[in-house]
Amino acid sequence: MLVAPGLGAQGPASADRSLPVTVPVERSGSTLFVPVRIAGSEPRWFILDTGANVCVIDGAGAARMGLPLDTMETRGQGAGAGGVRVRWIADAARVRLEVPGLAFTCERIAVIDLSGTPGITGRPVDGILGYSFFAPYVVEVDYDAEVLRLHDPASYVYSGGGDTVALTFRRNLPYVTARIAAGGAAPRDRELLLDTGSEDAVDDSLVLHAADRREVTGGVGLGQEYRATLGRLDSVAIGPFTFRQVPGVAPGVALVGGEVLRRFRLVLDYGRGRMYLEPNEHLHDSFNALPFGGGLELRWDAAAAGARVHEVRPGSPGEAAGLRVGDLIVAVDGLPVAELGLRRLVRLLRLPGRTFRLRLQREGQMQEVDLRIPGVASTPGAPASARGANEFAAGKARNPPARIGWARFPMTRGPPGRASRSFGRRQGSRRPRGSRGASLGMITRCRESS
Repeated sequence: MLVAPGLGAQGPASADRSLPVTVPVERSGSTLFVPVRIAGSEPRWFILDTGANVCVIDGAGAARMGLPLDTMETRGQGAGAGGVRVRWIADAARVRLEVPGLAFTCERIAVIDLSGTPGITGRPVDGILGYSFFAPYVVEVDYDAEVLRLHDPASYVYSGGGDTVALTFRRNLPYVTARIAAGGAAPRDRELLLDTGSEDAVDDSLVLHAADRREVTGGVGLGQEYRATLGRLDSVAIGPFTFRQVPGVAPGVALVGGEVLRRFRLVLDYGRGRMYLEPNEHLHDSFNALPFGGGLELRWDAAAAGARVHEVRPGSPGEAAGLRVGDLIVAVDGLPVAELGLRRLVRLLRLPGRTFRLRLQREGQMQEVDLRIPGVASTPGAPASARGANEFAAGKARNPPARIGWARFPMTRGPPGRASRSFGRRQGSRRPRGSRGASLGMITRCRESS
């Protein structure tokens, strides 16, 4: 989330109106990555984030491209403690941005250091597409098809079978009203930020009243870490859809994130103040019993090409296996973690009824441990040990390893509803369905420095 005060109501981005266009995206967990060219650059990965009221470019990338910065500097508050330095592109409206078939500009572009995000996302983040990207269009977000479809609001007529949910806006951020119950109390109306940039389900202070709650590490995106409370809300109702035993975190920004939104095809119509929710096949997916795979909180260590153990939950399978903070997991059932990637690894280690052989490095020495995940395997005949990670990675759990390298980036418009799968894809890759990871933890507030 990114809120920049003192800017007033921004106009939407200016755009090429050759609509509709279909934009292929890459999905990691419930986060959608959009390939974007900046002033004719090679494609860069931008997060699609309704929780940001401006577009963002990573500071290092802006410097490499020689993008001019103005003299104004602001301070941002991330998901954790501490401030984040925010600079701004000078004359941002002259910086041409491109997605397949569409060129556009943003009235304001923030410049923020995003170098810490790969530890959470498992991949580099070059920027964020916020309000200025959504406002000029009707935007369909199709998680299952892994595409965006952009329509001209002047001619768009919704013809699907979804349900309408009202959107309200403050500082160019969209909010929905939800009815939330926690701790056995009656449901209460709550206003939630619509945040596709968060992988959480529903975060709200009512989590502090949940019967089943525990302390966890929060603020692992742009801010510093802090202790937060993780709990389960009794129910969350948005429009006609009600979810039960919904995990959430408090304190922090009240939001509905990707772990709920991925269960729908979203149609966002900012101009008319509404969205349409069309359920997909994941509507009734259960929320994860373990918020972290094996009770482990992991961070991606790009230099070591592995997943570093950041925290071990007391009483968890990870603690029982003898894992320690600082251990580097390099392989699961013989499959290199570098091929799985962080998000896939976390999802794999949540599969119930499995035992995984982890190869890890501890204090310079290699060793192996068995991690046993409690519960009953949901798939009859599912492998309990050595074949588990490899079958998961091969696609039998709909989640093969990612492969490095860009495919072609054709800047041509395809027919509505169909995307060139060669655009901006990692060759031979598919993304996991329904995984839940740590929230990216975007900026929650910016203010001008004195």
